[in-house]
Amino acid sequence: MNLKNKRKLANFIIDRELQSKFVFWMTFTGIFLIFLLCAIVYYYTSENYDLLIEMSPMQDVVKEQLKVELQAIIFKMIFAGIGFLVLVSLLGVVISHRIAGPVYRMRKLISEIVDDGVDHEKITLRPGDELWPLADDISRLMIYLKKQKKA
Repeated sequence: MNLKNKRKLANFIIDRELQSKFVFWMTFTGIFLIFLLCAIVYYYTSENYDLLIEMSPMQDVVKEQLKVELQAIIFKMIFAGIGFLVLVSLLGVVISHRIAGPVYRMRKLISEIVDDGVDHEKITLRPGDELWPLADDISRLMIYLKKQKKA
């Protein structure tokens, strides 16, 4: 494989605006869900812990240790959530790349046709790219326009 064509992070950012919005909304949704989950778990678990601790005949040291363990559980959930957000953000870059690449290629091809009158009959996309049906429709349109031009 040619060194020039190797994948780099910069190659995954094709349309900065589109991909940034996509990753932002995926990450924002993840943050909201993690915050909501941690808040609900903490609220109900804390309420039950307090009730059980007050009603049980434990020593104060044991009661305090139970509260510390509850906080440790919440912090572990937060750190797991942060790991989840990093994973979601990276996945968002990859998925948005599979969308932004075809959009970029289609816009470039349409600009070439409109500005320079370049004849194309087909848009080629990479395997795994999204928007194949749209690319096929644009290819059919280009064939139709080419036929109309000849007639």
